[in-house]
Amino acid sequence: MTTQTAAFPRSSASGNLAALSRIGAVTAATIFALTGLLLVALAAAFPLALTVVEQQGLAVPAADLALAKGLAPLWPILLAGGVASVVAAFGALDGGVLGKGIAIVTAGTAFGLASAAQIALVGNGAEAAVASAAAGVSLVALIASLIVRPRDA
Repeated sequence: MTTQTAAFPRSSASGNLAALSRIGAVTAATIFALTGLLLVALAAAFPLALTVVEQQGLAVPAADLALAKGLAPLWPILLAGGVASVVAAFGALDGGVLGKGIAIVTAGTAFGLASAAQIALVGNGAEAAVASAAAGVSLVALIASLIVRPRDA
């Protein structure tokens, strides 16, 4: 007499969670990578733009020149934010607990800073569309980072 075992279909819930986790990791990593590239580019752009305007004697609107002069000294902060975002991108793809933690902290910090900038701009009667968009993108990165399941150690 032979014994046969019934093949029970596996629940697809674990497969769905794994797929959702991978989608979250890729989404978070993409947002972090693009944000990192943008911040590094801005860190270089403002000081470079001021140098070019000075050397070439270009006519630039006063408001744009004032903005560039105000942001140019912040290049180390922009560069640090860019590097942190790229590290968070790798952390989101890493799949480990540390990588997830780095991604969550980076996204949460970005969301907090963008929200604070939005509140400050609106409070001063300025247009806050860019800060609002940054806060929204940071929130998406935060949610995507939160749904990533760390791989088993």
